[in-house]
Amino acid sequence: MKTMRKVFALFMALSMIMALAITANADPGDANDPATGETQEQTTEQTGTTETAGSLTITNAAKGVTYTAYKLFDATYAKDAQGNPVKDATGKPITAYVGVIPTSLTGYFEYANEAAKYVKLTADVTDEDLFAALKTWAATAQPAATAVGEGSAVVFDLPFGYYVVTSTQGNGAVITVDSANPDADIIDKNTTIPIKDLSKTVNNEDKSAKIGDTVTYTVSFATANWDKGEDGKPVAITKYTISDNFADDMLDDVTVTSITIGGEPYTEDTQFPIEIKWADEVKKGDEVTGYNHLYANGAQIVITYTAKIVGTAADGTVTNQVTVETNTNKTGNDRETIQTSKFTVNKVDGNDAALTGAEFKLFDARTGGNQIKVKKVSDGVYTISLDGTDDVIEAGTAVVKGLDGDKTYWLEETKAPDGYNQLTERKEVKFSADATTTYAPVGDAAFDAGAQYYTMDDGNYVLAADVTDDNFDNMKANLFIETTTEATVADAGVKVVNNAGTELPSTGGIGTTIFTVVGATLMVGAAVLFVTKKRSVM
Repeated sequence: MKTMRKVFALFMALSMIMALAITANADPGDANDPATGETQEQTTEQTGTTETAGSLTITNAAKGVTYTAYKLFDATYAKDAQGNPVKDATGKPITAYVGVIPTSLTGYFEYANEAAKYVKLTADVTDEDLFAALKTWAATAQPAATAVGEGSAVVFDLPFGYYVVTSTQGNGAVITVDSANPDADIIDKNTTIPIKDLSKTVNNEDKSAKIGDTVTYTVSFATANWDKGEDGKPVAITKYTISDNFADDMLDDVTVTSITIGGEPYTEDTQFPIEIKWADEVKKGDEVTGYNHLYANGAQIVITYTAKIVGTAADGTVTNQVTVETNTNKTGNDRETIQTSKFTVNKVDGNDAALTGAEFKLFDARTGGNQIKVKKVSDGVYTISLDGTDDVIEAGTAVVKGLDGDKTYWLEETKAPDGYNQLTERKEVKFSADATTTYAPVGDAAFDAGAQYYTMDDGNYVLAADVTDDNFDNMKANLFIETTTEATVADAGVKVVNNAGTELPSTGGIGTTIFTVVGATLMVGAAVLFVTKKRSVM
């Protein structure tokens, strides 16, 4: 026999889960008409009951959650044909349930004694089906009592009866308040997940940055007032602790800029690890009798903070993990990764042979712009300087680390290898490949049909001169399969070529300027001499 059947043997108490403090009183003289959902006056003659008040307590009610009790049947003592109380084997009176069965529940309940309106559960009804039907019935029934959790247990003062209790955070429970169970307790089993939808994001959409950049992280997750213990019973959540590993010291200068709980600012603890008190204990003497939760069940915690990427991040991946823990030992974590990039510069001559002796500085623009200072960490290895060091990049071959792979940099040669021409323009360093879109023909027949939109030029498809935008869209839709490749970020390699020879000094080497100047001087001198001699002759 299913659990629901036990209700009609002695009493029923299917449970829920939660704990806060509100008392809601239902008028003992009112009861819900289960047939119509309307309230009607109860009398002893109508029901055979004695109007005795009981209580219904939701021991772990969640703050901000609404609880509603609906009375389906009255509770009374079962009587035999002679009107004598029916007792169980121990001599205790047996509770019976009396009332009119609502039309929507006739498939779940039937009369054990139609004249007396004694109700029993229909054979073969499952718990799941019954509760679904009761929840549907309650959706249009008149509440017997309603309360919103405010911090501790929700208590309803109710006349004896058979009640359906629902909450705004889940299904609810079915329970009786009667002489056998006059002070009924409910445990709200719809406990929400203590750490739900934990997310950590970074403000860099491309997930790229350089050493020295400050990035912004946002952590968010939904909370709960109660957790489920190992024994299945509710355990109060009294504290949340949020910690960060700071990418194993790849991040520094961490500053929490904002914390909100349920949309409201929180300013009590803004240093990692952040500890947020979630509930106060309610004590009677030294005994903890309950908890007063400070925030609504399900409230969203959002933490925003900034951090500076430091030199230990030069080798590429900055993985930053946040961990959230409750006092009930439930944990959750999420991580976010930022990538720093590096490039290798190779100095070669016109024949691709390696050269040494060149020196470079790094800039963020083709001309002008800002110099990006670097620091030598070992032979041939450099990283972004955070302490003001301004080393030149010596090549040969050199690796520069800790750069933002989504940006373009420029190398300026400040010294060429001996006997070679110094570059007159900066050399581009680009990490990312741009997104590309290509079109592949869908087939010759389609192309023949769309020949008006294109012409052929050396094996390539070229739009006809008079093609309109609409024609082009039609051509793309019907003649081509469109494929888009997303932009990518990867470490870069830069080859810098120096040439020896007779180029002017503006491009490197000893050049020919000196000879040009000397030649021009000789020509001018010859002309002066010629004019002087001519005057002498005259």
